[in-house]
Amino acid sequence: MAGADRPWGEPMRRVPARVVGWTFAVALVTTAIGSARAAGGAASITTQELREWLSYVASDELQGRAVFSEGFGLAGRYIVDHLRAWGVKPAGDQGMYRQAVRVLGVKTTSHATITVSVGGESKTFADGEGITFPKNMGGKRTLTVGRVEFVGYGLDAPGASHMDYRGKDVKDAAVIWLGLTGPKDLEQSIYRRILSGRNRYATEQLGAAASIGAAAAAGAGRAGGAGETGRAATAGTTPPTGVGRGAALPAPDFTTVQRLDAPVPPNVTASDPFFEFLFSRAPTRYDEAKIEFDKLARVTQLIYETGARVGNLDHPPVRDHQGPRAGRLTQ
Repeated sequence: MAGADRPWGEPMRRVPARVVGWTFAVALVTTAIGSARAAGGAASITTQELREWLSYVASDELQGRAVFSEGFGLAGRYIVDHLRAWGVKPAGDQGMYRQAVRVLGVKTTSHATITVSVGGESKTFADGEGITFPKNMGGKRTLTVGRVEFVGYGLDAPGASHMDYRGKDVKDAAVIWLGLTGPKDLEQSIYRRILSGRNRYATEQLGAAASIGAAAAAGAGRAGGAGETGRAATAGTTPPTGVGRGAALPAPDFTTVQRLDAPVPPNVTASDPFFEFLFSRAPTRYDEAKIEFDKLARVTQLIYETGARVGNLDHPPVRDHQGPRAGRLTQ
């Protein structure tokens, strides 16, 4: 996988960001934390007090403390009132307990591309045409990756005895995974967050240079979302539609409190045209592998766990000195 005219880089043209809201952080002087009840320290905090504080902060009344919600302000006031009662020295703006943090809403125009080289043939896919980059893709850059690792579902779930990365070193590689919903017997309600975070898991925890997974069905939004590319985006928040004199702001593509030029590993979703070309020289065609993918992934898992050579399947993976691969096997 290599870059061409417009590879991973040249991600987007940013419309000048405008302030769409304010959030507040409570600023503390760490050396001043104490209790109103003498110098009891941690030992002076009772189970009943903890239950009272946490029950209120986690209550439905505070609406999950979502940014721009009334519950967020109520939670801040609750914390400030307690800090004041405990005699904690304020270190926020203007000698107060609160510190203003700018939340920027950003409109983007993407020029990102991926160029794939397979068997001497190259093809470039633009954002929105076979591939989808998240809106917040970091600063402009060109990234060339010479190694591609197929990792099945791209899922490590020890509790479900499913470990696609076992025995694999994906550091600095481009990771490819299929199977949007994971194995058929995987409990979706339990593993929903792990399934939706597979791209981040590969790049942030395993050191992959990039991660490309199956796109969600049409109408499900940009797969992966801003949260799949890093923590810069503030997921699940809706900025106000008007500021100042009531002028409406265009809806931002994402919101963030962090720098816009920080490098972010490409976490991309792709549709059938991309995978068809990527697997064009593979022993098993992509359309066949897609149909039989659940069977393939299960057998691959079995091979990794037992070291067995498995035959008598339509499209079994084979373990040899090159590692597991998809292909036909006659026995």
